[in-house]
Amino acid sequence: MKPRWLIPLLAVLFLLVEGVFAMQTIKLVVNEKEIKTDVPPQLVQGRVLVPVRSVAEALQAEVKWDELSQTVTISQKKSQPQIIAKLPEAKASLLAIERDGLYERFELQVGDQIRAFPFWASSASRPQQMLNYDIDQDGNNEIIILLSRTNESGSDSIEAHVIKTGKMLHEVYVDHPLAVTLKNVKTKIKSQDIHIRIGNKDISIPKKEIGAAKENWFSTLHFGNRISYNVLDNRLTAHISGQISPNEYVGDVVIVYEFKDLMFQAAEINFKPMSNQVEGTSPSSK
Repeated sequence: MKPRWLIPLLAVLFLLVEGVFAMQTIKLVVNEKEIKTDVPPQLVQGRVLVPVRSVAEALQAEVKWDELSQTVTISQKKSQPQIIAKLPEAKASLLAIERDGLYERFELQVGDQIRAFPFWASSASRPQQMLNYDIDQDGNNEIIILLSRTNESGSDSIEAHVIKTGKMLHEVYVDHPLAVTLKNVKTKIKSQDIHIRIGNKDISIPKKEIGAAKENWFSTLHFGNRISYNVLDNRLTAHISGQISPNEYVGDVVIVYEFKDLMFQAAEINFKPMSNQVEGTSPSSK
């Protein structure tokens, strides 16, 4: 004979379990941040109910309640660009919107002029720099904007944007230093040294100057993880570092630009080793 108390007991246990779940505190986390609400989230019939206003406002959205139509309307707030860099001598300001650790939707304001640059982007945690030099040698200063990005290796790479001012603001293209390097610099890793050729110049870095173990060397120098810019004697220059291993840099390709054919092109390309002991720096015949 089956015990008649089994079904009532199961019903009591079910109610107890439901009560335990109902008493549990449910955390509300939005973008990795816990949100405290006036009305706590609740578990109802297997579904978690949360207050819509708390979630929407945490996502920087606006919530409106229409009593007449019994309607909740959620709309995304439109962010306004903020000033992230200034260049007082040119009466220039650089504006951008920050989202998810990046600056985007850039605007450049020079005096009463303003222009949007929607395809620019940079790391919000890194400084953005503005320079004012006559780098095209036409008697009028250009605005050089250096935007910093952090790459996968954790190092910073810089993008250069040159803006000519006047009746309108327009960007002048700068030949990318990585493309210039890959086109003009040839490297070969030998058993005793690193051989670098730029045009008809040969440079040799002895193995004894390399700290990384030979088994960790790349098959050729790797470029691109670190790129920086500067202005020397009113000439735009770029430094692009070369790596022999994941953790060791051996020197920089130094590119000096000139304004030619409506863009900034490489006029000089040299290699600056990190070590002072460099062999074979004289030109060699092809």
